[in-house]
Amino acid sequence: VTLGLLSSIQSFVLIHFENIDLLTDDYILSPAWLCEVVARVKEIKTAMEPYSFIVGRNALTELYKDIFPKDKVEASLQILEEFEIVLCVHDHDYLVPCLLPEKKPKPPNLKTGTGDVVHRHYRFAYISAGFWSHLITKIFAFHDSIAQAISGTKEHPLADMIFWKKGLTFTWRKDAFVTIEEIHEDLVDVVAPTTRYGSSILSTVVDHIDSLIEEWYPGLMGHDIHGKPLLNKCVPCPDCPKSDDARNFELADLIDISSREDDVECEKHGGKVSLSLAPDITLSDLEPTYYLRSFDYDDSRSLLLG
Repeated sequence: VTLGLLSSIQSFVLIHFENIDLLTDDYILSPAWLCEVVARVKEIKTAMEPYSFIVGRNALTELYKDIFPKDKVEASLQILEEFEIVLCVHDHDYLVPCLLPEKKPKPPNLKTGTGDVVHRHYRFAYISAGFWSHLITKIFAFHDSIAQAISGTKEHPLADMIFWKKGLTFTWRKDAFVTIEEIHEDLVDVVAPTTRYGSSILSTVVDHIDSLIEEWYPGLMGHDIHGKPLLNKCVPCPDCPKSDDARNFELADLIDISSREDDVECEKHGGKVSLSLAPDITLSDLEPTYYLRSFDYDDSRSLLLG
């Protein structure tokens, strides 16, 4: 698409998007008109209930068939995707971020008792525009693989799903759920129960979050001009008082400690905490069938190779 912005008769500004093949020979000379066109997506009526922010491909093309020529209607989808007005979830379904609820809907009562959840914090130097849209799309698209952490097979219970603009909650049952939300500015909290299913779900979800950051926002993997990381992965101490002053363990430090110890010292409340607060480090997200109960190791020199 080539967008021409006429600032005067003498000047002409062009912008070209090479990846929209259907419009390579077309020129849109009025950006205001294009904005009005893409804004029509908010008028969509035939959405997937109860998820009114998931729209079918046919519904989107139907919305633009009276604006674009018949051979250019598919280009409307490419324009919407280019500006991330819609994001593809499956082959024929799209997420429309602007249709997501602004505030968090009232969630079900998920807790099974005091101290029965584990947290994973992602503290960003900044949260890039589009992060939540991409994250919700990715988790929604792969929720089947997350559910397999519960059943271990392709046959799994359906989840109750709640979405809003800066968070989501999946609930399969009382001991199997996950919540991802922005709890403070630039701080994302991932919560799962301290059960075997919760450990598997947490590990799968953080893998998806990590891969999303590496793929779409690789700059966040670096450091600022002062040498501080732009992204910190932390685990709050479950035994500290629930306040902003609770100890946050750096995930990298916990990984290092796990090679020597089974617990970690918390200076805040003056006690030791089991490394099970990070189940993906202790491998407690794995099925028991993968555990090696006993291992005989002989390090005598006579068995050395080379």
